[in-house]
Amino acid sequence: GGLHVASWSVLPQGSGLGSSSILAGVIMKAILGAYGLDMDDVSLIHAVQNVEQMLTTGGGWQDQVGAIIGGAKITRSAPRLPLHVVPERLPLTEDFARELGSRLVLVFTGRPRLAKHLLQNVIRQWFSRLPEICETVRGLVSNAEDA
Repeated sequence: GGLHVASWSVLPQGSGLGSSSILAGVIMKAILGAYGLDMDDVSLIHAVQNVEQMLTTGGGWQDQVGAIIGGAKITRSAPRLPLHVVPERLPLTEDFARELGSRLVLVFTGRPRLAKHLLQNVIRQWFSRLPEICETVRGLVSNAEDA
C-alpha cells in the first residue's frame, strides 16, 4: 500500500522563482485528487507554507500564492506568527495584461539565491530596524497598496 511520488524540476536550485513552493502545491493537489479529495485555495496555500517550514527551506511564505491563484493579486498578512496570508485577486483588463506581458522579461543570472539565507538576512536586518530595510519595506507596501 501507500503512494510513491517522484518529482523533478529543470529550474536551478536557488533560481528565486519559488519552485519548491509551487511544486509542493502541485504535489499536494495531485495527492488529494488521487484520493478523491479537494482543498480550497487558501487552505492549500497554508498547507504548502507548513510543508516548506517543516523542510526548513526558508521558503513558502508567499511563493505558492502565484501558482495556486492565477492572475494579478495582492497578498497581505498581519505582523504576527503563525503567518496567515490573505490573497486578494485584482482586476486586470486584457489590454493591460497583454501590455504588461509584452514588457516583462525573466533573467536568470546563474547566481543561486536560496530563500533560507536571503530571508534570514532580511529578518535579522528588520529586527535590527536598519533604516534602509525599514524604508524599503514601507516602500514595497506603499507601492503594492497604491497600484
